[in-house]
Amino acid sequence: MTPWLELYQRPALEENFVVVNWDQRGAGKSYSADLTAEDMRVENLVSDTLELSDLLLKRFGQDKIFLTGHSWGSALGFLAVMENPEPYYAYIASAEAAHWNKRQRMSYEWVLKQAKNAGDSEIVAVLAGLEPFDPTNVEHLAAKDQYLDRYRGGDYYTEGLWDEYLAYALSGQSPAYTATEIENYVAGLEFSRQTLGLEIARADYNLFRDFPKSSIPIHFFAGRHDKSTPGELAEAYYVYLEAPAKSFSWFENSGHTLMFDEPDKWAEELIRIAKETLKQ
Repeated sequence: MTPWLELYQRPALEENFVVVNWDQRGAGKSYSADLTAEDMRVENLVSDTLELSDLLLKRFGQDKIFLTGHSWGSALGFLAVMENPEPYYAYIASAEAAHWNKRQRMSYEWVLKQAKNAGDSEIVAVLAGLEPFDPTNVEHLAAKDQYLDRYRGGDYYTEGLWDEYLAYALSGQSPAYTATEIENYVAGLEFSRQTLGLEIARADYNLFRDFPKSSIPIHFFAGRHDKSTPGELAEAYYVYLEAPAKSFSWFENSGHTLMFDEPDKWAEELIRIAKETLKQ
C-alpha cells in the first residue's frame, strides 16, 4: 500500500492520528532477496507486529494504539490480537477473510459462475479444469485470481483506477518509493504469495473456530464488490463474534482494495471508530 499513500491517505487521518504505515517483512521496502521461507513464517510476522506496537507505545508515550490491517494484513492483525490484545484500543479489519480456505472456495465458485453467465467458454474450461478446487494449491489460486478483475470482483471496482495507480508508481511519482523499490514491491508480492500465502492456507486460518470472543472492540470494513475476500463471510463472523463493541461497514462502491476505491469513507470510518472508542 505504501507506494500510493499520497493517493488514498487523506489529510484528515493525520489530523486525528499519528499514522504509521508498515511494510512487513518480505513486502515493499522490507523485501530482500536474502529472505528465506523460514524467515517468512507466520509466527515471525506476528512477533514483528507486537514488537512494532510496543516500540510505538514507548516512542509516543501512549498506553494503547489503534491497529488496522487489510486482506492478509487483516489476518495478521487478528493473529497479533489473539496473542496479545493489550497494546490496542481496538482492531479494525478491512477485507477480512474470516476463514481462509472457505473464502477461496467462495471466490472460485463466484468467478466460475460469472464466466458461465458471460459465455466465456475458454475461461470456464480453465476454471472447471481446477475441480476439485484446492485452496492450498498456489497454481489453483493464481488461475482463479487472474479472472476476478475481468468480472469486477477483484482489487478495484472503480473503472480505470488500477491504470491510474500503476502509472503513478511506475512513473516515479511516489515520494516514498524509488524505481528499485517498486521492483522490490512486485517481487515481494510474489515471494509472500509463495511463502506466507501457502503457509496460512495449510494452517487453515479460521476465526470462527479460533477466535469466537475478543476482549477489545473489533470493527470490520468490507467492499460490496469484493469477491477475493467475500464480505458476506466476514459479516457472518462479525455476527458470530463476541466483543465489548463491534461494527460492520459496507463500502458500497469498492472491491477488495476499498481504501483505494473509497478513500474518503475509509478515513471517515477510522476517525469515527477512534472517537467512539475513546469516549467509552
